Amino acid sequence: MEGTEFLFKKIKQINELILTAAAEGILGLDTNGKHLFANLAAATMLGYKVDELTGNTSHQIWHHTKADGSPYLETECPIHATYKDGTAHTITNEVFCRRDGTMFPVEYTSAPIFEENKLAGALVTFKDITEKKQAQESLRSAYEQLQAMQRTFVQKEKASAVAQLARGLVHEINNPLTGVLNNVQLIKLEADMKKGSSIDEYRELLDTVEESALRCKRIVQAVSEFSQVSGGEFEVVDLIELTQKAVLKMEEELSSGGIRILKDIQPGVPKISADPRLLTQALLYILRNAAWAIEQKKTGEQGGVITVKAGMSCDKKYIVIQISDEGIGIPKENIEKIFEPFFSTKPSSQGIGLSLATVLSIMKLHNAAIEAQSELGKGATFKLQFPL
Repeated sequence: MEGTEFLFKKIKQINELILTAAAEGILGLDTNGKHLFANLAAATMLGYKVDELTGNTSHQIWHHTKADGSPYLETECPIHATYKDGTAHTITNEVFCRRDGTMFPVEYTSAPIFEENKLAGALVTFKDITEKKQAQESLRSAYEQLQAMQRTFVQKEKASAVAQLARGLVHEINNPLTGVLNNVQLIKLEADMKKGSSIDEYRELLDTVEESALRCKRIVQAVSEFSQVSGGEFEVVDLIELTQKAVLKMEEELSSGGIRILKDIQPGVPKISADPRLLTQALLYILRNAAWAIEQKKTGEQGGVITVKAGMSCDKKYIVIQISDEGIGIPKENIEKIFEPFFSTKPSSQGIGLSLATVLSIMKLHNAAIEAQSELGKGATFKLQFPL
C-alpha cells in the first residue's frame, strides 16, 4: 500500500514538474469552464498567480473580449464548445485578456478531457505570439517598402528609356530630314536659275529625297512597333508551334537567297501565357538579323546556315529557344550595346537599331531572359529562356 502511495506521489510530482517547466500556457477546465489547474507559464502570461485562477470561470477572466474590443459571447467560444460537446479546436488569430485589461495575441488548442468515457472538461494549451506578430508586421512593412522601391526603380527605368529613345529618335530623323530639306532647297535654287529645265536634270536629287523620306517612314514604323510592346495581349501559347510558324515564314523569305534553316525542335513542352504576335515578331527580328549577318559574309553563290533549337532546359524549369548563324559575328565591345535603342552595326539604309531593343522589351514583358554570344567572323547565338 505504501509503495502504491509512493508511486502516485511520484507521478504527481513529475506531472507538476512538467507543468512548471512547460513554456506554453496549460489550463485544465471542467465542463462549466472553471479552472481545474493552471501551470506557471499560463498564470504569468495572464497576470495571475496559479491559485487565483483555480476554481474561477475561464471565459469571464481572460476570454471575454475580441481583438476589436467587442464582447466575446461564451456560446461563440471554441473553448466553450470543447468542454460542452467534446470538439477539439486549433485557433491562430485570437486574443486573451490579462488581469490589467490589456490583451495579447495567442495561438491555442483546446482538446476534450474524458474520464471513463465521459466528457470531463477541456485542456487548453496556448502561447503568446506577440513577437511573431511583430516579426510578420516588420516583414510586411519591409515587403511594402521593397515594392515601393521597385515601382520607383521601374518608373526611373522607364523615364530613362524614354529619354534615350527620344535622343535617338531626334538624331535618326534629323539626319534624313536635313537631307530632304537641303535637296529640296537645291532643286528650287537650280530651277530658278535654269528656267525651262527638264525634270530629268533633278532625278538624282529627287532619288535622294525619296530615300530620305522612306528612311523617315522606316524610323517611324520601327518606333511604333517598339512602343506597342508595353501592354501585350496574353493567351495560352504553344511556344514550339509558334517557333515552327516563325521559321516557316522566314524560310519563305529566304527561298531564293541560298540560306538554309536547320531545325532541332522538341515537341510536347508545356504551354505558357504569352502574346503570340509579339513573340513571333521577336523571333523574326532575330532570324532576319541572322540572315543579314550571313549575307554580309557569304561570297559568290555560297549561302549559309541558321540553326534553330527549341525545347526544355535540362532542369525542366525553362523553355529555351536558341538561334545561331554563321554570319560575320558581333565585335566583343558591341555585345553589351546591341540591345540599346538605335544602336546598329548595319548601314543606316538597312537598319536603325530598334529590332533587338524591341526583342529585349518583349522578353521583359514575358518575364523571360535573352542573352547573346558571338565571335567575330564566326557567327552569333541568341538564347531565349521562358520560365515555367
